[in-house]
This record gives sequence, C-alpha cells and structure tokens, in this order.
Amino acid sequence: RMGGLASIPRRSPDDDAVDGQSAAAAAAGRSDRADSSGADAGAWKERRRRRRDRRRAANELEARSHVRGDTAHWAKTAARHSREAVRTELRARMRLPWGGGDRVDGNDGNDGGDGGDGGNDGGDGNKHLRVVIDLGMQHLMCDAEIKSTVTQLQCSYASVLNLAVDAVMARCPRDDSHSPPPGDMLFTALERKRRAARRLASAAGEECEPPRLLFSSLDGRIAAALARDEGSARWPVTTSAEPFREAAAAQLRLCANGARPIRRIVVLSPDAPAALTDPPSPEDVYVIGGLCDYKRIANATLDRADAFGVDARRLPIEETLGTNLNVNILTVNQTCECLFRARLNGGDWADALRGVLPKRKMEEVEETRRRRGEGR
Repeated sequence: RMGGLASIPRRSPDDDAVDGQSAAAAAAGRSDRADSSGADAGAWKERRRRRRDRRRAANELEARSHVRGDTAHWAKTAARHSREAVRTELRARMRLPWGGGDRVDGNDGNDGGDGGDGGNDGGDGNKHLRVVIDLGMQHLMCDAEIKSTVTQLQCSYASVLNLAVDAVMARCPRDDSHSPPPGDMLFTALERKRRAARRLASAAGEECEPPRLLFSSLDGRIAAALARDEGSARWPVTTSAEPFREAAAAQLRLCANGARPIRRIVVLSPDAPAALTDPPSPEDVYVIGGLCDYKRIANATLDRADAFGVDARRLPIEETLGTNLNVNILTVNQTCECLFRARLNGGDWADALRGVLPKRKMEEVEETRRRRGEGR
C-alpha cells in the first residue's frame, strides 16, 4: 500500500531555489510591462492635453480679435450653405433620365414668389450633355485594371459635378430676396435654400447643366466590384446591362416628356483618324470607353465603334497642343471632365485640355514644343 507514495520523487532544495528565481523574474517582467504601458498611456494623454490647449488658445485668440458687428463669418457660412444646396440640386438632376426636367419632390407649390413656376424648375431636359461610359471591354482588363476603372468611374461623376457647382456659383451670386409665399407656415430655412438653389441653377445658363452619365454593359467583374462599394448605389448615374447603343435608346423611351432625338453617337477613341473639333452638343451622345489598359491595347475603342457602326472621334490634342505623344491617352474621368469643360467654355478645347491634363503631361508637351522649335 505504501509503494505508490514511495515512487513520488522528492524535491531538493536546489529545485526550490530555481522555482523561486523563475517566479521573481516573471514578476519583474510584469512590472516592466506595466511601467512601459503606463508610460505610453501617460505620453498619449500628454499629447492629447497639448492638442486641447492649442485648440483652446486658438479659439480664445479668435474671440479676442473678433470685431463686434462684423458679419463676415456669417457671410462665409451662408455661402457654404448655398453651395451645398446647389450641389444637392445638381446632383438630383444628374439622376434624372435623359430629357427629364421635372423634379418630383413632394412640394408643388409656388417657388417662393418666383413667378409661380410650380417648383419644378429642373431644366427642360434637353440642355445637358449625354455621356455614356461603355464598360463592355472588361475582358481586356485584369483585376487591378478593373479596380482602377471603378475608381475612375467615381471620379467621373464627382469631377463634372464639382465643375457644375463652381460654374453656377461663379455666374449667379446668392440671392435671398425671395420671401416665403403668404400663408405658407411650412416654409423652412431648408426649403428656402432648396428653392434658391433651383433658381441659381436655372439662371446660370444651359451650359452649366451637368452631364447625365450612363454606365452601359454593366455586368460581370465590374458590376461585382461596384457592388462591393456600398456608396456606389448613391452615385448620381444611370446604369444598364445593355450595350451603349441599346442603353441610349432605352433612355429616350423612359422620358415621358420626350427627350431630344439623338443626332449621332460619337465614340471617343485615341486611335480615331478624325478629331472632335466642334463644341460638345446636347444633340449628340458621347461614348467614353471604360477601359484602363496598363499595357495599351491599340484600337480597342475604335474596333468597338466599328462593331456598332457609329462614328469615332479623338480629342483634338494634336490640333490644339501641337503634340501627339502619350499625352493623347486620357483616363475615363479626364475625358469626361474635358468634355464638360469644353461645353462650359464654348468649345475651347485647348483650355479644356489644359484643365484636365496632369502637370507632368503638360511639361512633356512643353518639352516637345521646345525640341521641335530647336530642330527648325
């Protein structure tokens, strides 16, 4: 019965000493970690305190320097609110179908003494450019190029929307002279801003109407990439899984008021033999190839135009800038922005191209001009 107890090894004094040293080392390590974490927490709190002190000092300095009766800061706030209201109005217009001008927003009362236009001053639907981004060439792109294309699609609507807002704010100063209609107890400050933004956008001129973008042939990998972006559903664009010619015809059928008939469909291709020298017209439909090809696939968009039997034109880079180097390959968003810039300035393609080309590209253009001048 005592055999089991006899088989248990006895601990020697040396073993107890080793265990004691290990426990002391572990306790010292925990203490060092606690000290270091405490030091890190103290440094973080100190940095936060300094930031708070700097912010408080800046606010106190601004309060001491403020002149009583000065309303410049109120004017800045009002201008910012006016710009935001104009942006909201133009963004809503971009979501309308081609030719659609009436806004349906649940308030059809008179526009605050604006002549009784019924509040539906959304444009006659035939002022805007009609731009299609053809996404039917995704088989030519790898995954990285698909990702870059999605980014360019987002920049396409954002760039033209910002240009339209700038144009409206530059051409039409803010006007708060319109008073609420008599008896309108629900006329709020937000409603006043919305109606004022509508008047500004309408008074700026038809060329300030932002383009209405259509993404055609949207399926496959590009559609999946857009679906992963939660914000893409709120983009002010129209999408279609059909090719660009059928998608454009479907847009005309959607408009109950009757959109302007399509005079011609123009595919913008850097390989096209003829240049687009006329100002962009609302009567035409401009197709931009949604293609990001790092390896430069020649004649991709030109072959696309030939397959659908439509005209192909290139941007007049050589005619306006005097060079036809690699600068003639623009991204999707740069091409879209260049079209709208030429629409705003009445067809000045040189100014439009200078506004969208990167600085390094313009330096290449100037260097080419200098070399050609020396060669003569």
